[in-house]
Amino acid sequence: QKFLRGLKLLDPGVMNQVYSFRDVEEEPYTICRWLRATKFKADDILQRLAENQAMFEKAQANDFYPKPDETIGAPVSVFLTQYPFLPIGSARNGCPVNYFMAGKINPEGIWSMTTVDQLEGFFWWSFMWKMKAEVRKAQEQDPDFVRMEGINILDLKGLSSSALSSETMDVIKLSSKVADFFPETLHCMLILNAPGFFSFSWGLIKKFIDPRTAARIQVFSSETKGIEALKGLIETSEIPEDYGGGNISTHDAFAKQAANPALLRQEVELIHVKRAKTTKSKNVWNLQKDESMSVSVYSRSVSGAKIVAQLNGQAVSSSSASSEVVQCQWQPAGENHGGTKPLPVCVELATINGPGMVTMEVQDLDNAQRAHNGMSRGYFLVVGDVTKSLS
Repeated sequence: QKFLRGLKLLDPGVMNQVYSFRDVEEEPYTICRWLRATKFKADDILQRLAENQAMFEKAQANDFYPKPDETIGAPVSVFLTQYPFLPIGSARNGCPVNYFMAGKINPEGIWSMTTVDQLEGFFWWSFMWKMKAEVRKAQEQDPDFVRMEGINILDLKGLSSSALSSETMDVIKLSSKVADFFPETLHCMLILNAPGFFSFSWGLIKKFIDPRTAARIQVFSSETKGIEALKGLIETSEIPEDYGGGNISTHDAFAKQAANPALLRQEVELIHVKRAKTTKSKNVWNLQKDESMSVSVYSRSVSGAKIVAQLNGQAVSSSSASSEVVQCQWQPAGENHGGTKPLPVCVELATINGPGMVTMEVQDLDNAQRAHNGMSRGYFLVVGDVTKSLS
């Protein structure tokens, strides 16, 4: 009652923050979620709501960014190859299951196509549009499913301590900042393939986490035991193929997020070229006789690069000569930052008709200025959208 009385004293708009899930969640569950987040300390949660309201209203004014491709500045399907997080299937209790392959998160790839402000919009969409859609699906299958909760599978396979860079942490902090508006939506979490350094750290971290939250998290270093725990929560038919189940693979699930229904597949590679050097893509993409590939390149590199698409080792002409050179654009100095800031660009490089083997060649032009030392350079995210040939 104290919480409800306190809400009436705050800005009326705060109600929209509290009841942001009103179309899929009944009021008693909403109130309970918010109070559980602060151990039923009404004053604490009221203060948190008041402090967060400005950020909420900004997102609300943009309808919580319903078009993620436009918000990010790149297709969601491409973004997910660099930030692999997506709900796939449901658990035995009806909860949507989110898979986050943290060992494959790639900050250079992420910032090659988007900015902090744009990424914030994506995280709002993840809760207000994507999560709601998953909960509606669960409610259609089971009318008794009433709690706004999900199960998170955090896969650390491939994670190294060096990968936990400041930019990686910036992405995770931003995600957590938005998640703060949706308290107590975690039913439980399985951490799979935990490396030795994480398992040791977890024992220390756990002492500082609320026991209620810590009890929901299980950590597995053994892949076999982790998969066994996964199958204890989720029917095999709902588990992705790459985790030993019969559901769609995570790779295919990401590709299905592409907005183009005519897309056969989407090839993605982050290429790094050293200063004043030339390098080739590691991947070779096979095009069939009746297939066509549209190649785009995303980058925030302060040093430009000449990028050439090749079919069977021969250069493919671009739509214009300038489209072969890719370099960041610049945001002028202003009130919010003290100097010029590199922003990502997208260049439509070429359209290639099969059959043949497609590769990329990247030559660094070494044209960055001294003032740009320390800024990102040499990273180019190449995307090949494969469709049926028109001819």
